[in-house]
Amino acid sequence: MDNKENWQNIIKAWQKSGEKQIEWCKQKGINISTFKYWKYRLKKETANDIQFQELEAIKPRKTTNPSPKSILIEIADAKIEVYDDINPHLLRTIIQVLKSC
Repeated sequence: MDNKENWQNIIKAWQKSGEKQIEWCKQKGINISTFKYWKYRLKKETANDIQFQELEAIKPRKTTNPSPKSILIEIADAKIEVYDDINPHLLRTIIQVLKSC
């Protein structure tokens, strides 16, 4: 197991513990500065990974109301028109994917 994998396992074990970092590290004999460095480094590497979420295509809305309630969200070069009845989980997923780009 290389150092990176070792630290991934250490950080996962800490996360599962539910304890505060400093207390957990003291119990395990781990230097808190080293722990924080690896936590930061691995988080940064994960943030740089581009993740794709497959979205279901939907048909354009047919509405009798000429001005449906909606807002326009712009993130980077993407524009999303969101209607008031959108699934909140879907919206959260879309925003997370766009933020990571």
